[in-house]
Amino acid sequence: FEFFAIWAANVLLTVITLGLFSPWAKVRARRYFHGSAFLNGVNFDYHASPLSILFARILVILVIFGGAYVAGEGLLQNAVHSTLIFLLLPWAIVLGLAFNARYSSHRGARFAFQKNFAAAYAIAAPYLALFILPGYAAAFAASADDLDSMSALAQLFSAMSALAFLCALSAAPWLLRAWHDFKARNHSLGPIQFHLKPPPLRAYFTALWIVPLLGLVALAAVITPQFQLATEENIATRGVVAIFSAYIMMLLTFTFAGAKLFHIFWNHLRFSIGEESGRFRADFSPWEFAAKILTVNYLAILFSLGMLYPWAKIRRARYLAAHMSMETTPAALDKIPGLRAGDQHALGEEIDAAEGFDFDVGLV
Repeated sequence: FEFFAIWAANVLLTVITLGLFSPWAKVRARRYFHGSAFLNGVNFDYHASPLSILFARILVILVIFGGAYVAGEGLLQNAVHSTLIFLLLPWAIVLGLAFNARYSSHRGARFAFQKNFAAAYAIAAPYLALFILPGYAAAFAASADDLDSMSALAQLFSAMSALAFLCALSAAPWLLRAWHDFKARNHSLGPIQFHLKPPPLRAYFTALWIVPLLGLVALAAVITPQFQLATEENIATRGVVAIFSAYIMMLLTFTFAGAKLFHIFWNHLRFSIGEESGRFRADFSPWEFAAKILTVNYLAILFSLGMLYPWAKIRRARYLAAHMSMETTPAALDKIPGLRAGDQHALGEEIDAAEGFDFDVGLV
């Protein structure tokens, strides 16, 4: 109920201001959850300025919609505009990670994230190609002079799209492990350096290949009988059942994959303070987390038309807090309380208002 009051006020003010209040809403929600999360008896804090986030969002809107207006309706111009947006995405994600780290603190010290843009682009390159190249193939196909050329270019477009998708899917376990490593090793908290013990690739294969494959098999097993038993009288009912079943199967598939990736990341996250070290542990089952917490939360939000969103957020946070821990030595703990507010200047550089990118895609 405490968070419900914050959430309700946030939603109401965001609607009244046509979205302008949304940065303040995000900061209020994050401060609530940071302030309510305790590690070894000390809570976290969040210090971001809503104005910084607002300026960054305005910049994003200008780039997306302003660029689309300038590009016009031409396929080639739209392909160039999309290219610029996709090329800016890794840069913006790195800024978002740096922003959220710098404005999060524990024991008076700010976190930090090293802006390693080159590594981010190297990891994202296959997926940038997946979204960028087909657009140019479609533009060239549309500009062909005769039907034979258009057909050939259309086939090339389809082949490029399929090849790019297969390459991205094949490389996904390696690239996602590289992304997890990138996020871990570039984060720090004063003298505390984080890094990732390399997780086994089979865990990523399970989350990214086997789980979706099982989801497709289950989906086919549920939907096929609906069409086989369909008649003119019950076709509408069968169709609704098939659509609802497909939604549930997709929800379970993506939810478990996300829970599995979250579990992989936190159970392989390590940190070091000088000669001392430590690790994090998530002692829950990904199946349990996906089925009992995430799926129930999503369905509760859906059937309550969003009114149970605060309940779902608190329920997820409490479950994770109860099942996650940090393991280290007393000598390492003795070094952590030495982080005080006076150390903050050395932990991060000054922030420009335009660096208020507050989003993050982590797949964890």
